[in-house]
This record gives sequence, structure tokens and C-alpha cells, in this order.
Amino acid sequence: KELWNAKKYNIYSTLCLFLILWKVPVVVDGFASCCHRKVVCGGRRMYGKRSVLSMKIRVGIIGLPNVGKSTLFNALAQKSIAQSANFPFCTIEPNVAPIAIPDNFLHPLSVSADSVRSVPATMDWIDVAGLVKGASRGEGLGNRFLATVRECHAICHLIRYYRDPSIVHVNGHVDPVADAEVINLELILADLAHVERRLQRIHSHDNENEEEERSTLEQVQEGLQKGIPARSLSLTKPEILSIKSMGLLTLKPVIYLFNVDEVDFVLDREQIQSQAHDMLANIAYCDPSKDLFAVVSAKLEAEVAAKGDKEQ
Repeated sequence: KELWNAKKYNIYSTLCLFLILWKVPVVVDGFASCCHRKVVCGGRRMYGKRSVLSMKIRVGIIGLPNVGKSTLFNALAQKSIAQSANFPFCTIEPNVAPIAIPDNFLHPLSVSADSVRSVPATMDWIDVAGLVKGASRGEGLGNRFLATVRECHAICHLIRYYRDPSIVHVNGHVDPVADAEVINLELILADLAHVERRLQRIHSHDNENEEEERSTLEQVQEGLQKGIPARSLSLTKPEILSIKSMGLLTLKPVIYLFNVDEVDFVLDREQIQSQAHDMLANIAYCDPSKDLFAVVSAKLEAEVAAKGDKEQ
């Protein structure tokens, strides 16, 4: 019974709000368009306002090593794809799995239209290797891992909340706030270096077509230097579109997932959610007004996902 109650709050329900709230502005910005028209601006190939980088949403799971990213990924995929082990950097190459988006309207519409078969919408989830302090400078293959995150449309930031002495922590002790700040700072530093390189290239040649991009990047640069993520700046839609091709890490929507022990998830979920809400307000380089959060037990989700439908 306890397991069934936990299943009602599975990871799909947990992330559904994140998907809906993020997808609405994406459609408005034209990212749901089927048009693949590309334009060239300043010698660079960019995507038009009604164009897309990819027709499928890609969400990257990031966090420190050994926080449960691969376990969460396997739970979402409902099969064991990513290797999970008790040592840092168990994952090197990113794992990708298309996950069907739950839709209660699909079956009724399929019946009404007398469709031969129904194909649900899917989104790609990427299990990114663990990031560490200094990732923006290449520590722990950081440049390679951050490049994978740049290709994603959104970020799922997994934070270790459970305390298990048998599972190694890269910093020697569990501190959810400090762990989240390490990742956030690396994303800001990586974006700052990326923006500064782009501004140098823009300043090296005078091009009127790049004026809006230059102005926007200068705003972003000033914000990043103050520790403000790009998504927290008051950028207009045209300004965001002018720098969209850069794939700024701090411009992507973020949901923080607090990975808790399976027993705590079942018995103390409401209390932990309240604690997580308070923690979010204390995490540096975070925007509680825009960033979402949820509590999940990756281990419990993976165990339930591994069982058959009747057992679930």
C-alpha cells in the first residue's frame, strides 16, 4: 500500500508542471514551428524566429557525481540503460532516452478520429556525467559535459538530499545548498566565458546586424558578473531570440529535484517539500520566482519502474 501511494506521486506527475509551464512560452516563441528556415547573420548561421533547433524537447539531468542522476534516468526510461555505481564519473558518455509524455487526451482523440495507431509526444532525457567544481575550466571533463548541456532545451538539476554513508559524496559530506551552488556557479562561469568570447568577435568587426545581439550580450555579461542567471534578467523576446543560438546555460529553464530516501519520500514528503522550498530561497545564483522544484526518490522510482504493470 505504501508503495502504491508513492507511485501515485511518480516522477511523471512530479515533472508534468515543469513541462507545461515551460512549453507554453516555447510555443509562443515559435519553437514548435515545423519550419526549418535558417538565416545567416554576421557570417553565422542562425535560426529564424519561426524555426527550431530540434523538433523534440531535450532535457539534461545535471548535478554533482553520485547524486542519483543515472538512477533517475533509468526510472524515467523504465529500463536499465545507464550504469549506476558507487563511485564518481560512473557515467562518461551521455545516455539518451525518448520518454513518452503522459496525455489523457490522446486515447479519446484517437478513438474519435478512428486512428489506426496512436503515437504519443516524446521528449529526450539526457543523463549527463557529473559536474564538479572547476567544470567551467575543464575540470573533470567539464567542457565536454557542459557542451552536452548546451544542446538541451531545459535543465533538471538533481540535488542529493538523502544521507547514506555507504554512498560516496564527492565533497565528503552532504550539503544540498552548497552542492547546488557549486553547479550554479560553474554554469554562470561557463556562460560568462562564452559571452566574453562572442563579444570580442563582435567588437572585432562592425556589423549593424549584430547590434541587438551585442547590446543583449552586454546586459547578460553584466548580470553574470553579479551572479545573476541570464533567465532572471528582464530580457525582451527579441533580445532572447538574438542570443538563442548561443545556447546559454543560465538562460535555460530549470527545475531542482531534491533526491530523498525512499522511506522519507513516503512518510515525510510534505515536511521535506517545505524544507526544500526554504532551501531554494537560500541557494545562490538561483531565482526562486522562476525556478521550479520538486521532491523525488530516484531509487524508489527506479524500483517501481522495474516491476510489471500489475506489480506497480
